[in-house]
Amino acid sequence: MEETLTLIHVLAAIVWVGGGTLALLWGERAVRADDDQQVATWIRNWTWAGFRFFMPAALVLIASGVWLVIESEAWDFDQTFVTIGFVGFALSFVIGAAYYGPEGRKIETALDAHGAGSAEVRQRLSRVRLVSWVELVVLLVVVWAMVTKPGL
Repeated sequence: MEETLTLIHVLAAIVWVGGGTLALLWGERAVRADDDQQVATWIRNWTWAGFRFFMPAALVLIASGVWLVIESEAWDFDQTFVTIGFVGFALSFVIGAAYYGPEGRKIETALDAHGAGSAEVRQRLSRVRLVSWVELVVLLVVVWAMVTKPGL
């Protein structure tokens, strides 16, 4: 059971962190191309993927991680790497639910009303990109902690 949970946990992390990294890089590429159609397509894909791809992957990740700690003799909830994982997950999940969700709706509304080249869309997109880069750093710290297991 422990091997199966580890596999599920790692696959969910790959989907969440890898998919998020790819989505961010595609967004950067669209913005730097200065092509309104690419930007609009990226915005719509990003908002679509958030609820249908990233959130489910995050939920599978946390569920399998908690189950793995419960199931394993080696892991405990008070270990440093587990704490780092919970803190990173919580930060990222809150950013997703409290910021990306509402901001995604606002960006799509502005996109529909004014187009991808509008000042409002570009300003909101600039903030989303900054938050996304910060979130990526948080997630990479969590990946580091899961691999190196500091404190053991």
